[in-house]
Amino acid sequence: ANGDEAKDEVVDRSRTMLREIMVVLQKEKEEISSEIKKAIKEDLIAGKCPGEGCKGDLIIRVARASKKRFLGCNAYPECRTTFPLPQKGLLLTTKDLCKHCQYPKVKIINKGRRPWDLCINPDCPGKDEKYRNYKNKKQSSGADNKSKLQSTS
Repeated sequence: ANGDEAKDEVVDRSRTMLREIMVVLQKEKEEISSEIKKAIKEDLIAGKCPGEGCKGDLIIRVARASKKRFLGCNAYPECRTTFPLPQKGLLLTTKDLCKHCQYPKVKIINKGRRPWDLCINPDCPGKDEKYRNYKNKKQSSGADNKSKLQSTS
């Protein structure tokens, strides 16, 4: 840290540390790989399947033919519940449930935009509410702009 040690000593010490770490990783390779696989699978789970009598989980899947992303139940042959997902942006699963319909939410992160939470239910009453609020804001701001233009002329 103070420049007291020679470069060769630092390199030798670093190599020794790396060898020790590699020995441990090689011994635990199977366990580490199974833990990583398990964690990746858990990250893909968006929540419980809302299908009638289904006890499966909704997981992020990619369609083979179209390569489009969607949420599907992991009890697939018995339960055919699916939900569409946005095709662009990073998808992150959350543990949050929609306050309107109790369906799971996913977080979408697009470059250059603010991240947003999306209820996976296409028929969610909250989506209608958001759309109405957006439409009302747009109409009121449009009316304000027209009155400003008329007053300046």
